[in-house]
Amino acid sequence: MENVAIFKYLSTFILVALIFLLYRKSKEIERLESAKDELSNIQKDMGLYCQRISDDLSLTLQPSDGLLSLTVYTPEDILLKFNNQFAELIHTNDRPKVLSAFIEAKSTNQNIEINFRLRHRKLNIIWIKSIISYSLQEKNFCCLMEDITKYVESNQRLKQAEADIETITNNISGGVATFKFDDDLTILYANDRYYKTIGYSQDEVSAIYKNKSIYFIAPDTIEQQRYVIKEQIKENKQLTFEMKICKKDGSYLWLRATGHLKYNANNEAIFPCVLMDITNLKKAENQWQLENERYRVATELTNDTVFDYNIITDTLVHTKQDNNAYPCTPIIPNFSDNIFNLPFIHPDDKSILKSFCSDLQSGKSTLLAELRLLGENNHYIWCNIKGKTIYSDDNIPIRVIGKIINIDSQKKQLEYLRQKSQSDSLTNLYNKATTQELIDRYIATHSQKQNHALMIIDIDDFKAINDTCGHLFGDEVLMQVTTQLKALFGKEDIVGRIGGDEFVVFMGNIQSMRDIQAKASTISRIFRDTCYREMQPLSISCSIGISLYPNDGMTYVELLNNADKALYSTKHSGKNSFSVFDSQDNIDYFLARDKMSF
Repeated sequence: MENVAIFKYLSTFILVALIFLLYRKSKEIERLESAKDELSNIQKDMGLYCQRISDDLSLTLQPSDGLLSLTVYTPEDILLKFNNQFAELIHTNDRPKVLSAFIEAKSTNQNIEINFRLRHRKLNIIWIKSIISYSLQEKNFCCLMEDITKYVESNQRLKQAEADIETITNNISGGVATFKFDDDLTILYANDRYYKTIGYSQDEVSAIYKNKSIYFIAPDTIEQQRYVIKEQIKENKQLTFEMKICKKDGSYLWLRATGHLKYNANNEAIFPCVLMDITNLKKAENQWQLENERYRVATELTNDTVFDYNIITDTLVHTKQDNNAYPCTPIIPNFSDNIFNLPFIHPDDKSILKSFCSDLQSGKSTLLAELRLLGENNHYIWCNIKGKTIYSDDNIPIRVIGKIINIDSQKKQLEYLRQKSQSDSLTNLYNKATTQELIDRYIATHSQKQNHALMIIDIDDFKAINDTCGHLFGDEVLMQVTTQLKALFGKEDIVGRIGGDEFVVFMGNIQSMRDIQAKASTISRIFRDTCYREMQPLSISCSIGISLYPNDGMTYVELLNNADKALYSTKHSGKNSFSVFDSQDNIDYFLARDKMSF
């Protein structure tokens, strides 16, 4: 019994001891797990991820939470896509160097640091900084990883920016430099482009010229340069000045320096600047000045007025040579508006001027116009205006250069020749061809609803006057009659001589038959007025035939034929009167012609 009691006691003791040991073990496990979690959290806070990898060529692994968090893959993704092989997760181009790093870590038993690219579920690729170590006891690798993608991308952008800046500065035509702002304009820094531009090496400038750029500046420009700099410093402006540089080969170039004046820690003035090679610009400027001088001389040697119209600012500048012609100021701002307020444009030509102004602003390549401008003694003179449009590099019209030519004498000569070709040589009335042309043109350009009248006037027994009094007297009679007819009709009427003693009068837009009859009666009275020959009275008369538009014809020929028939009726009725065409006139005309044929 005693042995049984001892056994029970020992069993109970052992059980309690086991329970105590198990309790302590569980607490240790809890502490280990807690430490593991805490370590994992520290790693995550530091952006570090840990992965155990087996010691084989494929680097087999069981994905840790760190790896899954880093790559955003699931365990199933790692298994199905990469067969749980860490090597497959590494970017193909980086795989050889990473495998070499694992081998080195194992062979040297040292920590190996390496950067490489790792596949990522969302971003495709991320950059990893990794420390690889090998455990001889556990026969596996420990890979501690940090995501450095943002750092790598920022570094790449920085390198690209530096490369871009270098490219830009090396492509600036004159380079970039920093000068000490002293009397020698000492070079503190200059890039390769600057030295290449002036033709010297950096060592030559340093050894021979002690970095003093004043030796390269043309002496005749130094004082002007210093004056410009001094004035800009007074106004606290960005400094911009030009330097005429003598290159190593003896040729000259122009550089424009632009920058801001600064002060270093020693309170010394320094001038970091961009240098632009403006040699070609200077040559163009000199050429432009030469062209301007040629332009000035040319305008002084011509009597024409040269003008320059700025389309953008709507300003016209002209070089008027004749002070008595079209008086206005040499510069006309707001030209498109102000030109119509100036008094030197002929009122009848303002529509032409309006059209010309529209062409000025439209960008039309060539401009032409003829109009009358006020000239000497307040008389209008005819002028020819020619212009040529100048376009920008973007093909935008910016200016019009042209000239105003006095063509008044030529215009008057042409008008004289035109009138001479259109006029009867004796009476200065329209000749037969011009009369027909003007009447047909009038009919074509006016409404068919209007009424017009055509009169054919024939001097009665004019042959007898010529035979008894002579042809010179007959011509005098014709000229007297012409004077009276011109006085009777206005500018809108057409009066012409179509034969020896025949005249045509065309009156447009007649309002009533009474107006026609009144005119015809007046004409008859004019002809009945007594003419004198050597103090002897001589009476003449006329017969008139009248046709009406549109009833008696739609053209000059139709109206003239029917007026001629009415004239025959007047002659047949005793002359010295007038008749208006009707159908009976037509019948009588043909009957009389038939009798005369026998």
